[in-house]
Amino acid sequence: MDPTKFDSWDRIFLSKVNQCIQLCDAGYKNLHYRDIIKYGFYEMMSIKESYLIGKDQKPNPFLLMMYMQNMLIVLNPITPTFCQNTWTVFVRPAMLKCSNLPAEAKADLCEMGFPTGEVDPLYISQFNYLTAVKSEIRVVHAKAMGGDKKKGGKKGKAPAVEEAPKAALETCCMFVGLEFPTYKKQVLEILQTLEFEFDDKGKPSAGMKKLLAPAVKAVITDKKASGLAMSFANFQLEIAAKVGKEEALQIALPFNEQECL
Repeated sequence: MDPTKFDSWDRIFLSKVNQCIQLCDAGYKNLHYRDIIKYGFYEMMSIKESYLIGKDQKPNPFLLMMYMQNMLIVLNPITPTFCQNTWTVFVRPAMLKCSNLPAEAKADLCEMGFPTGEVDPLYISQFNYLTAVKSEIRVVHAKAMGGDKKKGGKKGKAPAVEEAPKAALETCCMFVGLEFPTYKKQVLEILQTLEFEFDDKGKPSAGMKKLLAPAVKAVITDKKASGLAMSFANFQLEIAAKVGKEEALQIALPFNEQECL
């Protein structure tokens, strides 16, 4: 393995996998079973699919093998029979053919030790950004293909009309904002002064809402602008519940959006 030969998607994949491993480790220590399933299985599977798409189905074979090994180790305490069998029959025989393994591929999965690795916040930010952009493109594409359909009235169905074939959408134009508007910067500065509290569903606590609304209205007095500011604040809080306060409240991204895209 030569890390100097990793491209951006390799580094993003490696950081995201390591982040999930750390979250699973915390889940085991705190006996949070749902977190282990969420990050050790669902998130890991989702990351792998994003990685394959980003690499045009040509992944780094070493990283993919280490991914499978780490995933089996993480899930082994929950599903030991499945993980050990998969390791013995499929993964370990392939790894034994490699000559540059960082550690010996032992027969017993329990003896491999819990994996560790560094998490680079830059690549985590890039992954979250690309995921959000991909989701937005899918939504816009679905709306474009759906057209301006209107629901029929309650009195009866309208006569069937043969629809013209829809043109394929092969290109799109993307605009990248260089900075936030002034009111959004003000909202981010206000949020940075607050202690974040979320309920079990990841929503802001009642106490936090009581502090947020007056703080926004005190700085942004215009009624319309204040409403937009509150919508933006709630949107950022949803992001903070998923990725953390520090990343959600960045006034400027730590990377070039055009180069990332």
